Amino acid sequence: MVPKPAFYRLPEEKQKSLLDIAVRLYIEHPYEEVTARLLCKSMEINPATFYRYFDSKDDLLFHLVRALNKKSLAYHMEELERMGVDENSYFPAFSKEKPDYYTEQENAFLLACNRFPKEVIHDITFRLAGSNQAYYREILKREQAAGKLRQDVDIDLIAYMYATTGYNLMTYCMERGMDQEAYVKRKIYFYYDFFYHGILERERKREP
Repeated sequence: MVPKPAFYRLPEEKQKSLLDIAVRLYIEHPYEEVTARLLCKSMEINPATFYRYFDSKDDLLFHLVRALNKKSLAYHMEELERMGVDENSYFPAFSKEKPDYYTEQENAFLLACNRFPKEVIHDITFRLAGSNQAYYREILKREQAAGKLRQDVDIDLIAYMYATTGYNLMTYCMERGMDQEAYVKRKIYFYYDFFYHGILERERKREP
């Protein structure tokens, strides 16, 4: 369990205070510098107390990322209920604008996450895959019900691919030194459309 039960027995204000301290540390310091020792010092707790709350600093980090992921998924599911399925491709149409559901600090934290070592990003991506896969599966089920998918599409496989291959996209962008704006544009204007429509030109009407 992340965090441990002892953490949830704390008053909510205390929980929020500890988590906010951790978020600020990850914003202000590289991943390698945010050690359990620094966390303990900044939170003003001793190591024994820290490990009563979390198994490790990475479990704490995953909890922070998962909380934002749950916030994002909740927003997207509400939008899915509101929009339904129409004649347009849901993924690209839905992704053209970034909704303002994160606070300024949360956005700064997510930017910091993009600078984590690749193995850390990989671990986070695949630990979140289950919840993300459920969301994508729901979209694909709706598209299937609307008759917009090929009959041989394996919904579970495609949902898994959507949920996990964001890691490959981020790795590609990191290795080429792309900044956050370039990464987001690449993701929005190509990534989803590529997965949804493929890479082949659509058949053009022949002139009579």
